[in-house]
Order: sequence, then C-alpha cells, then structure tokens
Amino acid sequence: GIPEMEKTRTFVHDIVDFYQSPIDVMTVTVTGMYSQADNYAYLTSISATFSGPHASGCTYNSSISGANGSLVMLYYNVALGGLYYHISPNGNITES
Repeated sequence: GIPEMEKTRTFVHDIVDFYQSPIDVMTVTVTGMYSQADNYAYLTSISATFSGPHASGCTYNSSISGANGSLVMLYYNVALGGLYYHISPNGNITES
C-alpha cells in the first residue's frame, strides 16, 4: 500500500477585544499523518505563536486524541477560548 504521509496546515487568527478591535495575531500550526489507502489519519501536533503588543501574556494548551485536537488560548493563564481541529484520511486538516 501507499505509505502514510505527513500534512501541515497553518491557521491565522486575529485576536480581538470586547469591542472587536484587533489586539494580537495567533498563528496555529497543525500537523498530522494520513493514509488514503488504509483509510486512517491522526494529528501529531498543534502549536501556536503569538505576535502583537500583548503577545508576551499569551500562551496555549493543546490536546490531541486521534484525528481530533483542540487548542485553548490563555492570556495570563485565563482561558479566552478554544479551537478544534480534525484531519481526514485524505489529508485535509480543518478547523471547526
């Protein structure tokens, strides 16, 4: 069969304040492995970087379970929201 292949996708998110004014940018990189021939896929990493005037206070936690994963953005250890990712057996990485 065809060996499994690696896929990486980058998502760029504007972080806005209560008034919808941009304050920072979070760039999320999601990587996974997939095999169309064997009909399976799984995520291997979810990481984030922050840029902007408040970036020094931003961190994240990520978790992965098979083909699904999540990332929670923290600002000085206060959770601001979560993002969810999925990889399909065709290698398509999506955000929900």
